[in-house]
Amino acid sequence: WSNDGKEIVYLAAGPQGSGAWVSPALGGQPRRVLDSPLAGSAWSPTDRRIAILDRGRLWMVDADGTTPPRLLIERPMPIARPRWDPNGRTLYFVAADRWAPTA
Repeated sequence: WSNDGKEIVYLAAGPQGSGAWVSPALGGQPRRVLDSPLAGSAWSPTDRRIAILDRGRLWMVDADGTTPPRLLIERPMPIARPRWDPNGRTLYFVAADRWAPTA
């Protein structure tokens, strides 16, 4: 959900294609903001931008979908928990430096 609760970002697949979409919370025309699966997201404090995680990649998109997505980082290791600082100038995330063994 956006910070003001007016929009939501979600993963969808269908006749129009799959990817990250933004829709008004009370209904309306959805818009695709990224042609890639959504693994996590974080709205900027102003709700103008969204950080989107996608399989080891971190993207930044404009919530209105008017500009192309910008790839911020791509790693072979997992990236998680994108968070904006309160002023919206810095984006933080957690990144693994190696794969953890599984039992």
